[in-house]
Amino acid sequence: MNLPYWEIAQGVCTTTATFGIVGGTILGIAYINILARRGKTALLKKPGEMLPAMKKGIQMDLSKQGSTGKETTLNSSIETMSFHLSIIFLGCGLAYLLMNWVRVNKVPIIGMIPIWAYAIVVMFAVNFLIQKLKLGNLVDSKTKSKIAGTLSDFAITAAIASMPLKTIMSYMAPILFMCVLGFIFTWIFTHYPIKYGFSDYHAERQVAIWGTSTGVFLTGLLLLKICDPEYELPVLNEYSIGFSLTSITGFILMPIWINMRVTVGITPPLFLSFGLLAVSLILLLALNKTTKVLGKA
Repeated sequence: MNLPYWEIAQGVCTTTATFGIVGGTILGIAYINILARRGKTALLKKPGEMLPAMKKGIQMDLSKQGSTGKETTLNSSIETMSFHLSIIFLGCGLAYLLMNWVRVNKVPIIGMIPIWAYAIVVMFAVNFLIQKLKLGNLVDSKTKSKIAGTLSDFAITAAIASMPLKTIMSYMAPILFMCVLGFIFTWIFTHYPIKYGFSDYHAERQVAIWGTSTGVFLTGLLLLKICDPEYELPVLNEYSIGFSLTSITGFILMPIWINMRVTVGITPPLFLSFGLLAVSLILLLALNKTTKVLGKA
């Protein structure tokens, strides 16, 4: 957007994201320990029941080491990993082409959308084409997830390594203040709506949404796996659906929010955000009440 402070803003953004991922994971694990001691978790009865590998982050037992995924192609023609990478990089390339076309033609509003949003749309189209051609069996979800996790690790490491440290240190006080407030409000908005909006598995739902809200989807998945190692509860499916819906609505709302922020200031988009929050909470409570009534009937 041709802003002079863009590089500084990126550094501050990366710093707060780092605080969120690291702090959210540490606080999430501590909170799980508290919930387990109080008997609030459905499967994890006490912190000592946490798998040793989960505590250390490594698996030394050969019999319990999982596989990266299935080999859906023959190595004589193309490596499975290369095939999956090519699909992902194809989506990335098409996303950049689409973004450049939008910006060259100066399409209003959506020209300010970040690259990942274009990638989501492109990959929906790629997935539709794969399914239409009945080639879905060639794509292994586990291999795809491993590649996504690997690329995320490199992206996070690169973002942290490229932070403008000197500039960030001058903003450290407001960053810390903002992060502390962020953790407090995130806990409030993940605790009370879940407590009063859902009838079961409050602890598991909260830690999953807490992890995503402070970090990324995989952070929430990590915390949920501590409470539910084998994913026996229905939380994962509902959590995944919820995240997908959030991604779609975020894709729609983000350009609107940014355009309002640039053209009319900070107040209108804040009112929009709090208005949507209020509507969402009302719908959550209403749907929960309706579900209870139907259950009794």
